[in-house]
Amino acid sequence: MSDPTSRPLVSFCQMYFNQEKYVEESLNAVLAQTYSPLEIIISDDASTDGTWQKITSILATYTGPHKIITNQNEKNLGIIGNWNKSCSLSSGELLVKGDGDDISAPNRVERTVKEWLKYNKEPMLLSSSCNIIDMQGNHIGELKVPIDGWDKRPPEAICNGWPFFHRGPSAAFNRKLFDSFGEIIHFGSDIATYEGRAVILGRLVGIKDPLVSYRVGSGYTTEQKNYRTCMSRGIIHGMKSRYQLLEDLEYVRESITPEHYALMKRIFKRSISSQQLSLKLWNGSTFKERYEAFKRIWNKSASFKTKYIRLALLLPPSLSELFLQLPLRLKKLGKYLLERF
Repeated sequence: MSDPTSRPLVSFCQMYFNQEKYVEESLNAVLAQTYSPLEIIISDDASTDGTWQKITSILATYTGPHKIITNQNEKNLGIIGNWNKSCSLSSGELLVKGDGDDISAPNRVERTVKEWLKYNKEPMLLSSSCNIIDMQGNHIGELKVPIDGWDKRPPEAICNGWPFFHRGPSAAFNRKLFDSFGEIIHFGSDIATYEGRAVILGRLVGIKDPLVSYRVGSGYTTEQKNYRTCMSRGIIHGMKSRYQLLEDLEYVRESITPEHYALMKRIFKRSISSQQLSLKLWNGSTFKERYEAFKRIWNKSASFKTKYIRLALLLPPSLSELFLQLPLRLKKLGKYLLERF
C-alpha cells in the first residue's frame, strides 16, 4: 500500500483551442497552483488565432516551481483527441483536467489531492462544484456537486447523472483509468466516458466547494444557438461514450468480478437504448415517430422541466424550438426586470 502522507506527482492537463481572449487569465491560474510536485501539460489543438503565441509569451517569463511541458498539435484533434494527447505526455498519478476558457482556483490541485489522499488514493475520479461565469467573467451561478466524500449512489445513477453529474471542468482522474483503458476511440463525451470507467474500476468522490470558474457562452457546450441541435448532439455523444464503455469492459473483464461485469454491461446497454429513443423524440421527422418514442420514455414521476421538454418536442420542430427557448427567455426577462426595478 502506498504511503498516504506522501505528495504524489500530479499532472495538470491544460488544453486550448482558439481561446486567445482567455489564455492569460486561465493559464496564469494554472501556473499559480499552490500544490507541488506538479507538472503542467499545455496542449494547443492547432489554434488558428493568437492562442499559441500568447501561451509562449506567458511561459517565457515564468520562473515558478512547476515543470512545464508544451505541445502544439499539427492538426486539430478535437477535444477528446487533445485530451488523449495530453494524457500520453503526462507522468502524474493524478490527472487534472483544465479547459482553456475556465479559471482554476489557486488551491484547486491542493484541495483535490487532499481529498484523494484522505481515501488512500483509492478514488478513480474526483470533481468539485463550479462557479459559473459569463464571457466577461461575471459570476452568474453555480454548478453544484452536493456531496463531500464518497459518491454512494448506485452505479446506474452515477453513469446517468441521477440526480446530479460530476462536473467535467473540475474533474481529476486516477491515472489507473488511462493506463487500464488507454485512449478514447469513440469521440463522445469525455466526462461521461471517464465516469463510466471510474465506476467500472472503483468509486468516485465529490467536493462541495467550487474550485473552478466555468465559463459559459464561449465553449463547445454553449456555442449552439439552436437548442434542439445542441441537445441532439449531446445525446449522440452520450451514446458514443456508452459504445466506448462497452468496449472498455472487455479490456478489464478478467480483473473485475463476473457480477460487476454483467451489471455494468446491462447499465451501458440500457443507457444506449434510452438515448436512441430520446434521439428519435428530438430528431423525429414525423409526429408519429416522435410520439412513439415519447410513449416509451414518458415517466409520470419525472420533473416538471423534463415533462415540459418532452411535450414540447411533440410539436413541429420550428414550433417546439420556440417552446424550448421560452423558459430561457422568461428567465432573462425576470433578471432584467429585477435589475431595472
